Amino acid sequence: CDPPTSNPSPPSLHLSLPTPPPFNSLFTMKLIEKSLRGALLMTLLDSGSTFLPLSNLINRRAGASPTATTRLQPLQYGRGVATNYTWYEEAFEIELSVKVPPKSKAKDVIFKATSNTIDLRLKQADGTELQLLDPNRRLRGRILTDGTYWEIADPEDKVEGDDDDHRVITVTFEKLIKKAKDDFDVVDYDWNGIYFTEFDDEVSVRKYDEPENLDVREYAASMGVDIDN
Repeated sequence: CDPPTSNPSPPSLHLSLPTPPPFNSLFTMKLIEKSLRGALLMTLLDSGSTFLPLSNLINRRAGASPTATTRLQPLQYGRGVATNYTWYEEAFEIELSVKVPPKSKAKDVIFKATSNTIDLRLKQADGTELQLLDPNRRLRGRILTDGTYWEIADPEDKVEGDDDDHRVITVTFEKLIKKAKDDFDVVDYDWNGIYFTEFDDEVSVRKYDEPENLDVREYAASMGVDIDN
């Protein structure tokens, strides 16, 4: 009789995948995290829905029960210009930027953040320290210090009419979303500014986009999803 034959091995499958960029810094990871959040928020938080699928995620970030439902105020995005700083507010984060002299280095920066204050100073050539953000001023909301970081860099875009040579320190901090009292509590977490108390004429520009009302059922149908079934 013929000798038994073994089953041939299936052909090997080799996939050539692109190598992901290295995570060289916390800043890189934060940018990726911010992009993912933005994609979710564009489709869900700006939809105008009273009850949102992201409520469990937001409650979890605030320390609430994952099963709780939070009623969220429609989110706004905005920016502002003050006497010695500018800011840009997003869903979970605020970027606060301060101009510094052109020869300023990272080693010159002194930074400390608490849950409701930010202390930012810059060492001068004569040994003195220039106070940029005052820790005695209370912020409009609470922040997560673990999600707070700073960077110093040359300005990316030249603003028309801004001819002075400078660098920019940008402080990015993550807002702490308060816990809802009950299922019908409206959680409004837009700051619309930086400090709880503002000086007269401190803020010259404050511009926030009004959220666009969207029919969730119609939007879901356009994506091929029947939310009623």
